[in-house]
Amino acid sequence: MLGSRGDEASALNGLGETACTAGDPGSAAEKHSTALALADEALNLPERARATTGWLAHTEISAMSVEHVNTPVSR
Repeated sequence: MLGSRGDEASALNGLGETACTAGDPGSAAEKHSTALALADEALNLPERARATTGWLAHTEISAMSVEHVNTPVSR
């Protein structure tokens, strides 16, 4: 169906996974977050689970990257 929220969520989850593979966890988290909202609207539980897992993973990766950059080097 054209314009299906479940299909949009699936596409955004795929874009989020691609963004992560390309080394952009911030964009990945954003795509998964939007996918989660659409999957909730469509009552699409598999895509909701995929979006939640992706968002949590990529948010953690982003946080670790920022933490690593902001950690002072001890001598």
